[in-house]
Amino acid sequence: MTRAARALLVEHRLPYAISSRVDRLLASVGQTDKTVSVGSQRVTVRRGTNDENFVHNVLVEQEYFRTGYEPHTGDAIVDVGATSARSPCPPKSRAPECRAVAVEPFPDNLH
Repeated sequence: MTRAARALLVEHRLPYAISSRVDRLLASVGQTDKTVSVGSQRVTVRRGTNDENFVHNVLVEQEYFRTGYEPHTGDAIVDVGATSARSPCPPKSRAPECRAVAVEPFPDNLH
């Protein structure tokens, strides 16, 4: 099965080649944000940025929680490259009493 067919039929989304063109068009007329579904969650991201990849890596791939890592109360967690901070540091959701510091050096992401 081709990637485009899989995107449409299995993943229920537009193929990347089409969605990226639609995003550019919509961003050019002022529609800079879009909402994407990730499992049962809906997340707003900026069109034409790496936000969608970030959301996929954190919420689907669980990159913060590699095998053997689990945050604990009292831990200090530093998230360098925290992106848009539209969602708090994910380890805080598993250990609310841990201390989390989010740092984002790129002004567009910080904004």
